[in-house]
Amino acid sequence: IPSNIGSLIGQISRVTSGDVITIALYPEGSATPAYTQTVTKGTWAATYYFESVKNGTYTIKVSADGYKTYSAKVTIFAGGLHTHDVQMETGSDLNGLVVVDGVWGYYEGGVLQTDFTGLVPYGDLIFYVENGILDFTYTGLAWYNNAWTYVANSQLTEGYTGLVWFEGEWFYVV
Repeated sequence: IPSNIGSLIGQISRVTSGDVITIALYPEGSATPAYTQTVTKGTWAATYYFESVKNGTYTIKVSADGYKTYSAKVTIFAGGLHTHDVQMETGSDLNGLVVVDGVWGYYEGGVLQTDFTGLVPYGDLIFYVENGILDFTYTGLAWYNNAWTYVANSQLTEGYTGLVWFEGEWFYVV
């Protein structure tokens, strides 16, 4: 084995027999995977093995239809066999505002609500969602609890008084 090569092996659990799973290793700072593998879960487990991986830090991403994408950092050292086991989570667990693959979305029963535009509570705050995605740039009016409310940078802003330009007209918000 060359002095700058290691190996990575792991087992993926909490998936159903027959599920097709993609495992990708992204070098630190890269949007393109350096190593990719697809496995199908058999009766007992889904196992992956990358035999010759260059030394370095990688982001491992494990994905399969109906599951949240798993993401974590792994570091590969020369000559070593490294293990990284993964427990997948089903997408049906997703409800409310949730981050999936780095994007805030509004989910019900694991399904992104792409037909929904409006305000959604998250903890003690209320945020503006457009087509199911949290829009951090939105400033304007939104209908909530049977009244027009003012939203600034996607967050409901209570106590605001002033003029707001909305859909081609000025409105005075109290």
